[in-house]
This record gives sequence, structure tokens and C-alpha cells, in this order.
Amino acid sequence: MIAQWATHARWLGLAWVAALCGCGAPSPPAPMHNDTSAQATSAAGADSHAAVASASGNSAAARYARAQRYARCALIAETSQPMRDGIELDDIDRLGDAATAGAGNRLDPQALQRAACRHVGAGEYAQVDQLLRQSAAAGNVDAQIELLRRRASAVLERQAPAAADGLFAPPSASDHAEADQVLVALEDLAMRGHRAAMPVLDQLLSSPLPGTAEPLYGDAWRLVAEQPFGHPLPDAQPLRGEAMFDDMDAHTEQQVVALARELHAHCCAGQGDGQQE
Repeated sequence: MIAQWATHARWLGLAWVAALCGCGAPSPPAPMHNDTSAQATSAAGADSHAAVASASGNSAAARYARAQRYARCALIAETSQPMRDGIELDDIDRLGDAATAGAGNRLDPQALQRAACRHVGAGEYAQVDQLLRQSAAAGNVDAQIELLRRRASAVLERQAPAAADGLFAPPSASDHAEADQVLVALEDLAMRGHRAAMPVLDQLLSSPLPGTAEPLYGDAWRLVAEQPFGHPLPDAQPLRGEAMFDDMDAHTEQQVVALARELHAHCCAGQGDGQQE
């Protein structure tokens, strides 16, 4: 099964490289013009497009940041205790950035977190999914990964309790299709060097969901996520994080390490725009 996944990973990696290189006939050179007015117009148009793209990226990042903040506040609202009587919210508000203010250093960090969420409520909590979707649609990879993580969690939560053998009952056709789509999307992001996708991919592969569970392949991606990106891994040195597999038998550990090296060579050994440290 490891060989099967390795073959699949090789195919994905090669397909990705082919897509990046844009192999095909070269485009004919653009004709030379002496029309400086046209050149200026073209340059202005290019600058305008670049500005729009930059603004779009900033907007996507801002939406993702808001979604993360609202999600954290929702979690704090569910789990936190009432603030201590000795801490006044109005005093905290006057601190400004309490994390760097001298007075803020004397306050309970959890109290500061709750104070930061003072004006965030149910209306903002309800915006999290929409903000993530807008950010993901605008190209924010972190938002895309978070949505995939949520989809994977939703599929697993819908399954019946695990049987005695540790596996779930076969999922419905719709859940099976959903899990496959999430798996392919996560694998694509991981193969393009997005580190944050790798632990999520590992979690799905390590789940007891029939048709999806491939724990050794997931272990390999977990190991890849621990490695430095941008250059090949040294052949003679143990990989960073290998110790977490000490409970495996030697043969299985060797398989995981070998597959992790192969995956890293495809996704992360060269410096690419997709690589996220």
C-alpha cells in the first residue's frame, strides 16, 4: 500500500511540475513599437492590475485574520470563566495594547484575551464561515486549508461510532465523495509545499474512515512537515522528528522515512512560491 501511495504521490508531483513549467510551444515575441503613448498606457494598465491584485491579496488576508479572531473569541466565550472582580474592563480598554503596556503585564493573559473579545459577539461568530469562504475564493491558502479541515472534521463527526476493529462503518456515498474531494485538495496543497496542509492531511489519513485511512502515508506527511524546505534532505543524517516513530518496528519506520524523503523531494526540496515555512 505504501508503494501504491508513493506511486500516486509521484504522479501528483510530476503533474504539478508539468503544470508549473507550462510546457508547450513558445509564444511569438511581441512586435516592437515606438508609440511611447501606447507604452505608457500599457504600463499604467499593468500597474493598475498589480495594484488590484495586491489589494485583493491584502483583503483576503484581512478577512482570514478577522475569521480567526472571531473564531478564537467564540471559543473563549464557550470556555472562559467570568473575569475576576479586581479587573475592570474599562481599565483594560484604556491600556491600549495591553500586551506591551507596563500595566498590562500585571494582568491575567486570559483576562486580556477576553477583553480583546469584549465587542465580539454572536453576530461576528456567525460571519466566520463566510469570511473564510471569501478569503479562500480570493486565493488565501490558509483559509482554503481551514475550510478543508472543517469539511474533513464534519465528515468524521457524521460517522457512526467505531467498531471493535477501530474502523468506522462504511460512509454514505456523499460522505465518501466529500472525503475524497478533501483528500485530493489537501494532497495537492501539500505537494505544492504548503506546510500547513500536511498535518491536516495526516489527520484525515490517520482517521478510521474506510477508504481514506492510510496511516503510514499520513505519518510520512507528518514527517515531511517537520523538515526544512528549500533544499534536498541530507542522505546520511536522520530526519528531524524521526524519534516520534520509535514505537514502530524497524521495517515500518524505514518505509515511512523513505516515503517522507520521496515526498519531500517532490514538494519541498526546491525553493518555490508555494512553500510555506
